[in-house]
Amino acid sequence: MIDQVVLHIGTNETRSSSIQHTLAGFNDGETLYTNLGANQSAPVRTIFAMDRAGALDWRKRGIYGDVLDRLRDDYGRALDSEVDRHDRRQMIMSADNIWRFDAPDKWALLGCFGERGIAVRVVCYVRENLSLAVSSYQRNVKGSGEPFEPFDAKFRIHLKDLRPALPEGSQAVRTIAPGSLVNGCVVEDFCKISGIRPAEIKRAIQGLKRSAVNLLRLFNKVGYKEGSVTFFDDRFKLSRSKLVRQVVSRFSDPKINPA
Repeated sequence: MIDQVVLHIGTNETRSSSIQHTLAGFNDGETLYTNLGANQSAPVRTIFAMDRAGALDWRKRGIYGDVLDRLRDDYGRALDSEVDRHDRRQMIMSADNIWRFDAPDKWALLGCFGERGIAVRVVCYVRENLSLAVSSYQRNVKGSGEPFEPFDAKFRIHLKDLRPALPEGSQAVRTIAPGSLVNGCVVEDFCKISGIRPAEIKRAIQGLKRSAVNLLRLFNKVGYKEGSVTFFDDRFKLSRSKLVRQVVSRFSDPKINPA
């Protein structure tokens, strides 16, 4: 039966999607990755957040009231079926927004396992502020191209909420920095902590060269402000999507300097 849950909780810009896509569907006969999708943030928050409609903005999608309650129940049953399995020893979950949960919501999640006598180990990856700012900015340029929004580096404040609900030593905070991770890779580091060996490690591109970032930034600026199309025009979105894919594939720079 499941006697331990390894709970990966983010934080921002720490290659969470690489962990999630590497482990999606993982099941080696002893450890399984929860069958709630690759990124389990939406199901977990829907089940345990006190203000579920507001937290995930389901209302804008037309999901509220009884429909939202049924969705929560469906997610809850799916999680229960995984937790109550008797043919596996360990379960891994990855919901990279858990660290932002309000304290009562974090305690409700941990209590779901604690009341079953299941040990929980929380694993969290963080970046130093400068590195986080660089990574956030690059994501913005590659993604929407809209005005840059401030990033949240107050992870220590959020993580304090977990301490009252966890035994000493069951929370691992790992910093993404040279020499700090197994082979410099978040995925390999997490797999070692979890005691598993997936068949394939899916690594995310670490960064873009400054010239590539400037090229995308210029395209965003020109296409949005000076062109005959708007930012939301399908032609513009298709063009920038193709450009981003080409730039990312040809100009990645794993040793990007935050300066």
